[in-house]
Amino acid sequence: MGYREFKADLAAAKSSNYDRISRLRGGELEGEITFLYEHDEPLCQVEIQVIIQDVENYPNSRAVLLFTVSEDVDKGFIDRLQRMTPHLVQKSIHEAMTEFSRQMATSKGGSPAKVPTGAISPDSEDELTPSLQSEPWDLSDLESDADEDMYTGLRLSTKRETEDYSPVAIHQRDATDQQRKDLLQAMHRGFSIGVNGRRQNQLGDIFSLAVKVSELGLTDNGLAWGLKPTDYVVMLLKFPQGYPSPSEYQSLRGKQSVALVRFGKCSFAKPSNVSAQAAFHNDAKGKAPVRHAAYDSAAFIPLYLFNPITNILNEYLPALLQTRRDLSISWSEAQILHHRQSEGSHIRDDAYRSTTEDHAAELKDKLPSATPTHWVLSQDDALVHENQLSIPLILMQFALQSVMKSGKFCINCHEHLEEGFEAMKPYVCSRPLCLHQYYSSGLGPGIEHDILTAPYVVDLVISFFYAAVMSRRIRELPIGLGLKTFRPGTPESPRQNHEATACFVTRAAKCDFPYPGFRKGERLLMVVRDEKLLPGYPILKSLAEKHLCEVTDVSMLGFDFNILQTWSASLGDLVESQHQKSWGGAPPKRKWRSVYVYRCVNEFDNLRESERHDALLIMTCGIPPVTKMREFLLANPSQKLSSWSHLDHPTYKLLHWIVASNRSLIVYDDHGRGLETPGGTKVIGMEEGWMQFRFLQGSPEKEIRFMEQIASAFPEDPASPSTAIPTLFAFHGSPLGNWHSIIRSSLDHTQRENGRAYGKGVYLSNRFDTSIQYCRPKNDMGFNPIVDEYWPRSVLKVASAIAICEVINRPAQFVSMVPHYVVEDIDWIQCRYLFVKVGDSVPRIDTPIVSQNSLGYLRQDPARKLHGKLEILIPTSAIPVSRLKMFPHLAARSLPSDWTNDPGLPSEWTNDPGSQKESEAFQGEDLDGLLDSADDMIE
Repeated sequence: MGYREFKADLAAAKSSNYDRISRLRGGELEGEITFLYEHDEPLCQVEIQVIIQDVENYPNSRAVLLFTVSEDVDKGFIDRLQRMTPHLVQKSIHEAMTEFSRQMATSKGGSPAKVPTGAISPDSEDELTPSLQSEPWDLSDLESDADEDMYTGLRLSTKRETEDYSPVAIHQRDATDQQRKDLLQAMHRGFSIGVNGRRQNQLGDIFSLAVKVSELGLTDNGLAWGLKPTDYVVMLLKFPQGYPSPSEYQSLRGKQSVALVRFGKCSFAKPSNVSAQAAFHNDAKGKAPVRHAAYDSAAFIPLYLFNPITNILNEYLPALLQTRRDLSISWSEAQILHHRQSEGSHIRDDAYRSTTEDHAAELKDKLPSATPTHWVLSQDDALVHENQLSIPLILMQFALQSVMKSGKFCINCHEHLEEGFEAMKPYVCSRPLCLHQYYSSGLGPGIEHDILTAPYVVDLVISFFYAAVMSRRIRELPIGLGLKTFRPGTPESPRQNHEATACFVTRAAKCDFPYPGFRKGERLLMVVRDEKLLPGYPILKSLAEKHLCEVTDVSMLGFDFNILQTWSASLGDLVESQHQKSWGGAPPKRKWRSVYVYRCVNEFDNLRESERHDALLIMTCGIPPVTKMREFLLANPSQKLSSWSHLDHPTYKLLHWIVASNRSLIVYDDHGRGLETPGGTKVIGMEEGWMQFRFLQGSPEKEIRFMEQIASAFPEDPASPSTAIPTLFAFHGSPLGNWHSIIRSSLDHTQRENGRAYGKGVYLSNRFDTSIQYCRPKNDMGFNPIVDEYWPRSVLKVASAIAICEVINRPAQFVSMVPHYVVEDIDWIQCRYLFVKVGDSVPRIDTPIVSQNSLGYLRQDPARKLHGKLEILIPTSAIPVSRLKMFPHLAARSLPSDWTNDPGLPSEWTNDPGSQKESEAFQGEDLDGLLDSADDMIE
């Protein structure tokens, strides 16, 4: 049973005949089936997709998605698909196709197919099912009530409820009194309460709980997370099936749809009704996007960085709450316990075999205990008597505590990070399983946060990856992620290709078969069939003209496309080259050419080594410019990037891996604030034309090892002025192809590139003009594309990069000191700055300044100062605040003796009213007057 049987049944079904069904085939995802259905009104073939979500349980699968991406169908057809889904669960592919044909034939006259007992049905009271042919959503359309699900031909259903979906029936009782009591309890705990819309038997449709960011005492982390002191952290709650009692809530399991949660921020304590509704409708594939104005000042914006917390709130929190109450343990202990139990069947370690009670006792001894000082961390209402249990309050407390402690625990296994160190963004440990799930599941921090707050950094990371692939210097490939890619093969044995004729002037293609199954937004590789395709020679290595294209429209006999990238082309035959330059003079003649068309459908893991590099290079050229991705997210604050029509699934998956797998926290640090500016963070003495980035924090494990090495090298009191300056700074130059690995895992000397005349180790210098010599490009790529060496869609157009590194100042233990520093122990080195040579016309993007203000410039070892054309001055912001506390004599100015508040932060961050909240009996605000006269409800 499972995926192997699914593949065998799919192969058998391809050769079977079903009424009005053709071109049955597997899709891009595991468990996906795609086919064409001959539709009468209008006369066309509609592409249908079926996804069996739990394919490992095939054919007993109880979670099935059925939808269409075709735009030539009306609302009636969409409704028929919705009613169809319950009939396909727990069926083999052959049975499902037979049933689909039968149901479509019987329901064609308009009589609805009967939904089996137990299937989820739409809420007829307020369901919104927009037509695909309707006009874009108007803001006024959203002012009325709206149910949880808004469909465009997509319906999720189960034959009977299982662990994946909540089996609990919520009684549709009048819950207004209970909601008033629960929300009033949350208000007394310090949270402002609001409501949006109306819903029968409830106080409203969507509830909001909010707290101002300045009251959370986030300081450095708040800046790194893109939160301003004036923002509000907001939780939205929706109960479409009725308001659950505490016992009903704790019985929910898996992907429940009873208590729906969205976690984000807003400029106001209460988000606008439009953005609140959009938050529950814009996060699923196949659902119609609810658009609202990007200029909405009260827009709810998801905290993409904390996607893992949002997932827990929606899926696992009921079970965690029940575990906490049963065993009287903390949230951290319950999360570790839950993770170990979920992994138990896959791990043979004896540590995962003991009982739940044994685990709980072990965790109580293992986890650090500390008395929380902040009012949010000290709140814990999860263990009160069930009559006093407030579900909204519990959800908000868990979310905020998880955010404030996110840098101390692995977001996957929830194991505690080493004491004395805290990651500045949600942390994943170096355990292989955690890293794999972090990269492949899509449940880690969303890359949307990085694109919105650090677009230059995202551009830089993609550029480094592109350079590494082009020069064949990439050390870690995206293996094990299920990535689909191109694999053209050779002219004698082309793989997965279609034959067509294409005109690259009008950007249109005619297929040799009717109803091509291409999708709008899909990436295609088109190779011109001519004498340049040499027999026996790989197509990608040939000089044949190749074009990476994006499908813009699909017709009955062909498709239209945009050209994203061109290789080995006769540029005189193209309307525009890779840089989209317009032609001067007379336009070229229209010329139809025979082409091979390749889709992104081959398993990346199955490719040969050389094929992998070529495939990654092509796919990276299909990643849209970061500025365009950012424009989409700004215009659609509640949508995820994966829903954008200009980014296909394989390209998005690769992009997610490129960005998420960089565990260093790099920030753009070149806001023009130099020595003449108080609190300036700009390095002084560098040449013009170099863009400054700073490692706000390296990978957590690397930072910990570096601090341990400093403590080991200087066992004497580090705070004593007599202590030697513990670290020095030095330049390190390296070709672009190496930087992808360097920013992920720091410097090493595993590969020998420039000789080792002065010994084995990492080579550094205190002189810029020496290190810059090692930045020369080395393109060993056999693919030989007609492109520049930088990522073609980059706004930075990175030409070279050089780092300023911090090195433990024990030169006697270096391998060599003259003419270069040669350091063998890589844990003695940590990158602090990255300077990038960029193009002449980098567009200005206003991004937040993510740092504490500098308190001057660091004292450097007089014998080993950095030199460019002039002496290089390093701001104190170069090293973490925790390090300045260890070595206060390093700063050019003395640091304030009171470290309670971070002295480098803007003044609005330095006051923490939250520390006195409990003593002041602070309470939140009833934003809509819902809770008047409800104080007597709290016993």
